[in-house]
Amino acid sequence: MKKSLKRLVVNYNNTCMMGGVSTQKNKWTYHHILSKHEGGEKSYKNGASVYDDRHKKFNMIEIAFPLITEVLNEMIEEYKMVKDDLIIADIRQDIDKYYPRAKHYLKTRRAKSLQVRRDYNGDF
Repeated sequence: MKKSLKRLVVNYNNTCMMGGVSTQKNKWTYHHILSKHEGGEKSYKNGASVYDDRHKKFNMIEIAFPLITEVLNEMIEEYKMVKDDLIIADIRQDIDKYYPRAKHYLKTRRAKSLQVRRDYNGDF
């Protein structure tokens, strides 16, 4: 485990900041609050300790609904300041709410994209 991630896990009492639950398959991952492509560095201040399964769901929501993940990142920052478990519960609830919608949206968008390519290029 990398230094910043280990420090986050220890300082936040093994709390997944996206409301994940520990399993044997679920590994800790580092989440950039300000993303790398927006100039976010991998640091303790810009990071969140999250379980892999929640992080994958968050990333899918981020692709489909970027504004929602901006709010979730703000909630993570707030949690880091006050360590209120109710914030984690709200984050978990929001991820559980928006993940199926994001999955459906991306699947539908991909299907439409394939149809447009078929129409343009003929059948694959």
